[in-house]
Amino acid sequence: MKTRYKISTLLLLCFTIITVSSSFASEKSKGYTITGTVKGVEKGWVKIIRPNIVDRSAKAVVVDSAQIKNGHFKMSGTVDYIDMVSISINEKYNTMGGFFLENSNISLTIDVEKADKYGQFEAEVSGSKSQDTFAAEKEKAQSIFNAKKYGPLVALRKEMTDAYNSKDEAKINAVKKKLASLNHLSSERQKEYQLSKINYVKNNPTSAVSSYVLSFQFSEGRMSKEEMKEIYPLFKGDATKTAMYQYFKKTYTEIFESFGEGSKVPDFTLKTLDNKDLALSSVKGKYIFVDFWASWCVPCRASFPHLKEVYAKYKKDGFNVIAVGTADQEDKWRKAIAEDETVWNHVFDVDPSGNGSYGTIAKQYGVPFLPTTFLLDENGVIIARQLRDKSLDEKLEELFGY
Repeated sequence: MKTRYKISTLLLLCFTIITVSSSFASEKSKGYTITGTVKGVEKGWVKIIRPNIVDRSAKAVVVDSAQIKNGHFKMSGTVDYIDMVSISINEKYNTMGGFFLENSNISLTIDVEKADKYGQFEAEVSGSKSQDTFAAEKEKAQSIFNAKKYGPLVALRKEMTDAYNSKDEAKINAVKKKLASLNHLSSERQKEYQLSKINYVKNNPTSAVSSYVLSFQFSEGRMSKEEMKEIYPLFKGDATKTAMYQYFKKTYTEIFESFGEGSKVPDFTLKTLDNKDLALSSVKGKYIFVDFWASWCVPCRASFPHLKEVYAKYKKDGFNVIAVGTADQEDKWRKAIAEDETVWNHVFDVDPSGNGSYGTIAKQYGVPFLPTTFLLDENGVIIARQLRDKSLDEKLEELFGY
């Protein structure tokens, strides 16, 4: 009787385990179902697209698509991992930020009548737990920016917008002075904002959401190299499968390996203002400053007056500059050079796709943003990256001794 009890108990336990396991497997493999409504579009096609953050000019990968009928659509499928995707409607409208696609029942509400002039809209998303988590973290980060102690910065934002829209130099200079007086507060806010993101990564290293919470904070412009080295290895599991993590991987590899300090850059040849070929290797100098920029890039052009002073100071001692115009239109590039009266070497990096993306050389050099700079020695070996203003002054003083 006792033995029968043990056997029956064991059988019941095995049955329970098998049932629970089967239920879990079924839940995991059931896939996703997306139902959506589109206000402003009665018919057409909706596509779910996985973005290529590493190369934004690359052809988009369509994850799924469905026909819109009477303003409604439905699609089903399965994803192997959670990632952020975007929505495209009739090749005309696109989401601003996208949403997290996971194996669950997801509802999308879209109103293209509220799209901006570029056709971008924000979709209401429900049913994606990852999306809910991301939205909560986004709101938390925004609350830091809008905190009472940072009120002067919030107020200055509107004043700055109004000044630049007015194109009144006196107003613009006045608001710049105000901004300079609040640099300490701006730095404090940025550090608090960034720390909240880093802490989320540390507490959720395997979450697909964590890479998007950190997002483009993972860059030379916003983090020190030491911080990047500390954070990069934290990501594990599902977090390393996302498109954003692929951007992290590319960025990290370029900064610390292929285009890191001590690496020799590849040579290139581009057309000058006179439509003549100029090779990087033919630019003479003890130290060569390679500056990737564009006519529309405000910080790029804002750095030129100081770079003129630096160029004038050290040119006789072997300091040379080659500015590579990229992600630009050639006529606007030429106009900006004339307006800024920059006297160093200029070459234009053509975008083969013709859609205003980075040119071939900018892509080859892994340019993450504009401006991006490299200081090379006479052999084309990288001495330093991303030098501007004070950091450039300090490095050249160190190299030239004055």
